[in-house]
Amino acid sequence: MTDSFTKVTSSSWFERLGFALAGALLGVALLVFGCWLLFWNEGRYLDYVHNLEKCEAMTVEAVPGELNPENNGKVIHMSGDAVVASPLRDKDFGIELKALRLKREVQMYQWQEDIESETEKKTGGGTETTTTYTYTQGWSSELNDSATFEVPAGHGNPKAMPYKNREWIAENVKIGKFDLAPELFDTLDDYESYPVKKLPPGISGAKLLEEGDIYISHSGDSSMLAPELGDMRISFSILKPGQFSVVAQQRGNKLVPYNTADDYQIYMLERGNISATEMYAHDMDKNRGLTWGLRGLGVLSLVIGCFLVLKPVSVFFDVLPLLGNITEFGLGVFSIIAGLLFGALVIALGWLFYRLLIAAGVVVAAMLVCAGIVYGVRIRKVDS
Repeated sequence: MTDSFTKVTSSSWFERLGFALAGALLGVALLVFGCWLLFWNEGRYLDYVHNLEKCEAMTVEAVPGELNPENNGKVIHMSGDAVVASPLRDKDFGIELKALRLKREVQMYQWQEDIESETEKKTGGGTETTTTYTYTQGWSSELNDSATFEVPAGHGNPKAMPYKNREWIAENVKIGKFDLAPELFDTLDDYESYPVKKLPPGISGAKLLEEGDIYISHSGDSSMLAPELGDMRISFSILKPGQFSVVAQQRGNKLVPYNTADDYQIYMLERGNISATEMYAHDMDKNRGLTWGLRGLGVLSLVIGCFLVLKPVSVFFDVLPLLGNITEFGLGVFSIIAGLLFGALVIALGWLFYRLLIAAGVVVAAMLVCAGIVYGVRIRKVDS
């Protein structure tokens, strides 16, 4: 079932100019944020590389079956089979199994609102906006509050979801004699579907689907082929145990994230028998990926900020829509070019600044060492 409604609104030239001037202030904030992010990101990258290299240099190999007190407080690397001591339980649906993590995903069949707007400029600088609200029934993992719809009448959704998305995390996981902190598994995302084999008792309208999901009919008569409002579909996925390689800090018989002096948390967990060198190389690749992602975000902030700052100019010329469109296109192209060039300049300045800072630190350290050596030689001569 689909419904659609249309709403037409208009804005005067003065209103649009006021909004554009307010947007220019946001544009200034985005320009400042973009410059800060690009400059800071260059230092963050080098700091993380420095901490990662120090961590790799101090990493020692360990054996899962041996708890070596000499490694206490050190960063260790090992490979072994992860064993879950206690099963995870979803009491609502009678599921009990040994896994690193158990995830329940719940979807409800309900009304959903889709909004599309089209704005047309008018002679004199004003605009007319046509907004279309389309209502369709479909599956959603979140409860859609129909009271917030533009047209709530006839599109009422249930007030609550009887079952919600949940995740259970194993707390008693071991590799050999070592307990693994639950957060070590946060980087894993290789969940596998877990088909339910038996329906739990006492759930009205529950049916077992062919693929192992649970379908709960609100009325008791609906199905996946003809769902009704309020029907629910519940699926499960698990993070399986197996062989893992880990880099973490040993604290007694526990493996936990290592906190560096610069407040970085370093820990790695990968499936399979992976060497420490490979794991550090993989983490370095992630750092490079994050660096380029933040560079892209910073440049995007500069482009958008530049366009917002210049937006009042195009609105001013919108008294003649054709002239305004030409101006807006030109300012858009200029903003892209200016954002890219200025972003590259800020990145280059950050790149040079932090490397010169490191170089200066190395020179000062070397001078202090040399001064210490000279002072020590002089003391010996005086003593002799």
